Amino acid sequence: PKEKPTRVVATSSEISDMALLLTGADNMAAVSASSKNPQMGMVPLEARKVENTLPPGVNPDAEQILAFKPDLVLTTARHGGEKSAAEQLQKANVPVLQLHTEDFSTPEKYAETLKRVGEALHEEDKATSESDALMKKIKEIDDKRMDADHEPSVLALMARGDKIMVMDSDQMLPGLAIRAGAKDATETLGIENTAPIDAEKLVKAQPDIVLLEDFMGKGQAPFDSFLNNPAVAQIPAVKNKQIHVVPMTEASGVAGVNLPTGYQKVLSIVAESKAS
Repeated sequence: PKEKPTRVVATSSEISDMALLLTGADNMAAVSASSKNPQMGMVPLEARKVENTLPPGVNPDAEQILAFKPDLVLTTARHGGEKSAAEQLQKANVPVLQLHTEDFSTPEKYAETLKRVGEALHEEDKATSESDALMKKIKEIDDKRMDADHEPSVLALMARGDKIMVMDSDQMLPGLAIRAGAKDATETLGIENTAPIDAEKLVKAQPDIVLLEDFMGKGQAPFDSFLNNPAVAQIPAVKNKQIHVVPMTEASGVAGVNLPTGYQKVLSIVAESKAS
């Protein structure tokens, strides 16, 4: 948009958070409901100042979005529903910026995405300063990495409903562990995308460290029955008590400017395992 947008609609939590950080609640017409939840959102107090919300989910309703009279719509084109909504909005002559999952998958990519969103919001200076501050903190943590002969192997698990999934190394959490000096245990399983995992596969991977994504504040509970399987008791991560819960608000695609906290946590876990 040529003018600074003042009725921005953002369809997913990570992009709502980014817009709230850069342009503030006053310029938002609607945000993702998840952004108001402190277990999910990066700036929940700011998000709560925006009255209108879009329900969490993968099928934003183009008509509902148009009813907010947006002058810019920010969306993540992860799913068919989001792509078709974006097409309908463009037909209605509403400016749309579509981002993709990989735009939130590493600190560097997140920092770049902040700048792109900042341009669309006419908040370039704020975006540049947030982006530079984030990368400065990340680089400071990079400098603390220790070289060790032993590279502990890591698996990162997430729970959705009653499914336990293993994350592929393109996701933020395992990516940070690898950045911290761990090696990717999914390589032994030949897993290229986030996929369901059973006890047999976990035993085959023999990870030194298991990271559990704390989704919506549920902590370790969703993983308990899986990790209590007698076969799993023999893996190094269980024997050496290297099972760690990491909040998604600190180390995931939705963590944003809180990534340094998560990265520092993950680096400490990897360093402890290297030392043992």
